[in-house]
Amino acid sequence: MLDKYKLTAHRHIQWLADSTGRNTNAVNDSFVNSEGRACRNTIQGRTSVTDDRGYTCERAFLMSNGCCEVGTQSLRFSCVWCDLYTGCCSHYEQCVSCCLKPEQKNILLKMIESTSGHRLRQILSATDQFELCMLKCRTSSNSVHSENKYKSEKMKYCYKQEPNRPFSR
Repeated sequence: MLDKYKLTAHRHIQWLADSTGRNTNAVNDSFVNSEGRACRNTIQGRTSVTDDRGYTCERAFLMSNGCCEVGTQSLRFSCVWCDLYTGCCSHYEQCVSCCLKPEQKNILLKMIESTSGHRLRQILSATDQFELCMLKCRTSSNSVHSENKYKSEKMKYCYKQEPNRPFSR
């Protein structure tokens, strides 16, 4: 039953690359603050957060509207602590930020196509790329052996379906 929704996921999910036709690589998103738009963010990070625009910042640079302050203290679409080949990262916030890169859309669509059952139901509950990335990075079974031990103690958070090569320990 859910399989028919796989084909429409590209329309069902609001992709960052498709958002309002703006250039997602723009250095400054000052329009966000001038419009008074609030950002959603990953909330749970002890020292840093990633907002729904793909910026990662330390909590000290998180503005009252939930957005990371754009400047030298924030990085957009940062994959610094990620292995791009496996799609796994050492920090949850970095995983979400890297997953939000507009170029990740095709990888995420392939992941949706190869998912089934209860997991597909969870994934299809996401309304946009930010929710999908938060869900995928938080609950990836690709980073664990036998559901209780990480494959890599360093790379715990994964946005890709299956790593293309074995994890390094």
